[in-house]
Amino acid sequence: MMPGSIIPPALMLLYDEADAVSPYRFVGIGLAAVIFLSVIWLIKKRRLRGEFGWLWLITGVGYFVLAVWNELLEIVASALGISPPSTALFFFGLIFLTAVAVELSVRISKQSEQIKNLAQQLAILEAERTAAEVKGDEGGGVSEAG
Repeated sequence: MMPGSIIPPALMLLYDEADAVSPYRFVGIGLAAVIFLSVIWLIKKRRLRGEFGWLWLITGVGYFVLAVWNELLEIVASALGISPPSTALFFFGLIFLTAVAVELSVRISKQSEQIKNLAQQLAILEAERTAAEVKGDEGGGVSEAG
């Protein structure tokens, strides 16, 4: 027997370590399920809008696919010439997060401009209302009928 192995040498010929299910695979599947179910719950509770929900649902499905089919990451990494496949995962994760950050920054910029415009319009309306009230008080006093 090999040191630290509980499998007899005769069975080692039949045992392929690549076919063994890694505990990390179960962690990946669990993480994918948590992401997927959390996003569905957030959409249902209306705390996450559907336009963003699809992005995170696809992320959960992507995690699930990579957890179940590890070879896909190895195929993509070797096609891109990336040595350890985990580096490809971090690379794609960085690109994904950068794209999300840029999209959210664009939305924040648009909303900031809209808020500024609405605040200016509100200030103009309040100034007009105040001017109308002052004008009404000056000309619309109590008249004494005799």
